Amino acid sequence: MKLLPFVLSLAVMSAPAVNVGDITISSVTERYQQDSVDFTGYYPQFSGIADRDAQKELNVLMREKAQSALIRAKTAGMGLISVEGQPQRSTEGLYGYEVKRNDGGVVSLLFTDGLYAGGANGSEKKSALTFSSSNGDVYTLEGLFLDGAACYGAINAEIHRQLLERGLEPELLQPFEGIDANEVFYVTDTDLVIVFQEITYFPHSMGSVEFAIPLSQLEACLKPEITSVIS
Repeated sequence: MKLLPFVLSLAVMSAPAVNVGDITISSVTERYQQDSVDFTGYYPQFSGIADRDAQKELNVLMREKAQSALIRAKTAGMGLISVEGQPQRSTEGLYGYEVKRNDGGVVSLLFTDGLYAGGANGSEKKSALTFSSSNGDVYTLEGLFLDGAACYGAINAEIHRQLLERGLEPELLQPFEGIDANEVFYVTDTDLVIVFQEITYFPHSMGSVEFAIPLSQLEACLKPEITSVIS
């Protein structure tokens, strides 16, 4: 028996704002169900950023990121083949975030874009955003340091140390030669965390792998204005 397609369902709901630090972050939930796509997205909306124009731009960016995840889920759903007499396969998408830091004038979030579209394994992509809660300026990895090359060396040395300590070296798909300016990162109250996407250095079964580098180890090469807020 051929199953009837899903009825279109698109719902956007805002959760009560919760103050978790310097600014207030409220969560918006977006659901979409139609035919071969089942998507749930959670994305943040900010209030309390001193620069209101920057706040508006960041809030628009957050919604756009969730919408991009929905588009990827729809595209994957279009590629599924329907077989007569069998239930329609569907693409499941889940987009969400974690607040990693929200104090001392710095907000840092980690986003997960998960997609399952049939086959043995799904896929998961990480992204992150770190910005100043006073003016909304977004921090890049390179922008944190006085001398990127010197600080990258310190970070690489710590990652090499952790590879050995955590027994991860035998799992490497390719030799680790060092980070670059495009690595995904976030900050906590104590650490700079480098995130390697799944299948970059490690098997799919391990997912993304994170390396936390204490900010105290990087203090000498952080820009003074960065040191004053994140260390």
